[in-house]
Amino acid sequence: MTRQQAGNASSRNVGQNDIGSSDACRKTPAVSDPISQDFVESFSTAAADPKAFDELLTSIFGGDIDQAQAEGFRQSALQGDFSYLPNIEYIGASVLQGGNGAYSVDTNTIYINEELRGTELGAQTFVEEAGHFLDTRLNTGDTRGDEGGLFRRVLAGESLAAEAIDAIRTEDDSGTITINGEQVDVEFRRESRQRYQWYRQFVRERW
Repeated sequence: MTRQQAGNASSRNVGQNDIGSSDACRKTPAVSDPISQDFVESFSTAAADPKAFDELLTSIFGGDIDQAQAEGFRQSALQGDFSYLPNIEYIGASVLQGGNGAYSVDTNTIYINEELRGTELGAQTFVEEAGHFLDTRLNTGDTRGDEGGLFRRVLAGESLAAEAIDAIRTEDDSGTITINGEQVDVEFRRESRQRYQWYRQFVRERW
């Protein structure tokens, strides 16, 4: 099965998990979780300008993206419809191997470190993993580097130097995690984990 076939199959199954399974019970639609709000607001703002929206996506995911799919995402955002987003599952830090989050096209799920529930870092992690998800829908192959990280930063309005973009393009964000005893291929977000651990320690010591 190609990446696009896996993505299409996953997309058809969103919201149709077997309720009898423990895996399905842990997953929730992204649109029902406040952690997705930053993405929803920023993506909706970007969608209001067709030209800028196209430039945003092509600058991150390349000039050969599926334009019909991109326009579909834009129209959905204008209508406030984000039901296409993957499910979210909160899992342990050890499962994520120290990462903040990950996205799997095979399960069409964004995995978030359970310690980040309701935090700003958790919201940023969701945006990054949503970028990985968009890449699977707009391209037939994985965009070079950490396209999710680039998406998060550009969507937030950061102005990145060419050297910074080149560095992001050389990163390898791929990996494998174990979910319910099964090996799952993912794209990670590991950035800022050390900073968050420092913040948690600071809060513990202060209070």
